[in-house]
Amino acid sequence: MTPQRCSSGYGTRHVIPVKVIGGAEEGLPFDEDPTVKNQRTPKTRPALLPLIPLLAAACANTVHRETVVDAPLSDAWRVLAEEFSSVDKWASSIPKSYATNGGPALQGAPSHGRVCETPLGSATETITRYDERGHVLAYEAKVDTFPFFVSGLSNQWTLIPEGPNRTRIVMDFDADLWPVFNVVMWPFMKGRLVKLLDESTEELETYLETGAIHQRKVAALAEASAAKEAAK
Repeated sequence: MTPQRCSSGYGTRHVIPVKVIGGAEEGLPFDEDPTVKNQRTPKTRPALLPLIPLLAAACANTVHRETVVDAPLSDAWRVLAEEFSSVDKWASSIPKSYATNGGPALQGAPSHGRVCETPLGSATETITRYDERGHVLAYEAKVDTFPFFVSGLSNQWTLIPEGPNRTRIVMDFDADLWPVFNVVMWPFMKGRLVKLLDESTEELETYLETGAIHQRKVAALAEASAAKEAAK
C-alpha cells in the first residue's frame, strides 16, 4: 500500500490506507513519515480525557451550611479554633476528644490535630489551615470504620463578623468517594451526615449564645453515665 500525502494548515501529513472489516479502507494519519524506521507511536487523544474534570467533580460532595449566632466573633473563634481539641464539651455526637501531636502544629494552631471518639468510630482530624486574621479553620479527617471507597473527608469553618455581638458561621464539609461508589452510596451517606452536621451546628449555636450545652448533649451525658454505672 502506498502512503498518500495530504496538506492542512498544520503542514503535510502522511496517511496510510489500511484494510478494515468489510473491505473498506480508511486512512490513519501519522505525525511521522511511515517510511522512516524507528518512528514514534502516533499521538493519541483518549476520548475520555475531556471527562476527567467531570468525573473528579462528581467524586467531591459538599455540604454547605451557614448560621448567624448572637455571639462575638472572638467567642466563636475561641470555641471552634483555640479550643479545637475540646469539641466534646458541647457536641453530643462526640463523647470524648483530645489533642494529638502527630506532627508539627501550624503557626498559631493549638495542636497538630485531635482525635474524636464517636459512635461511628474514631476520627483523627488534622488541621490543614489555621488563619487567625481571616478566621478560617480547616481540617482533614480519617475515620477508622469508614469503608474503603471514602477517599477523603474535610471540613472548613469560616467566621464573618455581622456586628459587635453577631457572627456568621459558614461550614463547608467535603466527602470524596470513588466514582462508582459516589453515585451509588453518597445518597445514603449524605442523609446521615447532613443530620449529624445540622445537629452539631445547632449545638454550637446554643453553646455560643447561652454558655450552656444543648439538650442533646445533656441527654448524651446522662446516657453515658447510666451505661457506666450499669457496667460496674
